[in-house]
Amino acid sequence: MVAAEMALILEIQTDEFWQDITLPMLETVRRRLRAPVKLIEYKKRPLVYSDFEDRTGAAADIIVPGIAVGTDMNAFRRKARQFLKPYESHIAVIKVRRNEPLMPTDLTELERIFVEAGADDATLATIQADGGLSRFVRSLVGLDREAAKHAFSDFLCSANLPPTRTSF
Repeated sequence: MVAAEMALILEIQTDEFWQDITLPMLETVRRRLRAPVKLIEYKKRPLVYSDFEDRTGAAADIIVPGIAVGTDMNAFRRKARQFLKPYESHIAVIKVRRNEPLMPTDLTELERIFVEAGADDATLATIQADGGLSRFVRSLVGLDREAAKHAFSDFLCSANLPPTRTSF
């Protein structure tokens, strides 16, 4: 096994081999030497202790291009949608789906659910500024079919439009 890979073993010991090395080349070396490496006998070596002094200096803020500062609302929506699945039968979530009025205790419960999901004060403030927690939850869980029909018929009546034959 070692004799079959001896040319490669000798080649990787040269400086020229490591000039302009690529990831596919390293992967080829890894695959070819995987079996012969198991033949190396383990030797006990003495432990080496090091005592280094940290001289990194003061910390500095850096700007990383392409990474948004603050809450990524799209990622938070995906996470919140998954987190709300077990709470589909919670009374506050049911009220939001059915377009029923929410009590202050319902809003407190929705906020508690989102704090459990990892929402911080800044995220909750952003949600409140974008229309409130109940509107955000509605965007995640949707509106019940019957509640949508009822809301649509109420809209037609308030707009003084003649009813039309629609099917949902």
